[in-house]
Parts: sequence; structure tokens; C-alpha cells
Amino acid sequence: MQTIKNKIMFELAIPINKAAKLVGCRSTRQFKSEVKKGIWPPAAITASRPHRWAVSDLQKALNKKANQSSIESEIEDLDKMLGLI
Repeated sequence: MQTIKNKIMFELAIPINKAAKLVGCRSTRQFKSEVKKGIWPPAAITASRPHRWAVSDLQKALNKKANQSSIESEIEDLDKMLGLI
């Protein structure tokens, strides 16, 4: 029997095909590769087939990636302004 916490977690988790689509991967193969490289978090629920990813974990990773991209863009703009590139 599932506990309430497990049931809620299961409902807030998505299978690999939806997780891949959420983060912008072209395929589940690409998503699996990026999970292995640490770009995306591992599956939150591995007892099910297919494994399931917590939407909140994926959103955190997306936000982190967006922040890094924004910072890199700002640094590049500053370098251009200073004539370094």
C-alpha cells in the first residue's frame, strides 16, 4: 500500500518521455545521456517502469541552467564593452 507521501510524489513525477520534452531534449536517448553527464537530475522514482522524474527537480535544474546562461551572456556583454573581445 502506498503512503500518502509516496502517492503525492508519484503524481508530481513524470515519465522519461515527458521529462525529456520538458527540458528540451530531442529524444529520450539524449535525455538519458544528459542525466548520466549530470546536466539533469536522476529519476526520483526508480521503482516504476519507466522511471519517473520529479517535476520540481527538473524545474530547479532548468532555472539553474537559465541563470548560468544569463550570467555568461552578461559577462560576454561586459567583455565586449571593455573591448576584450
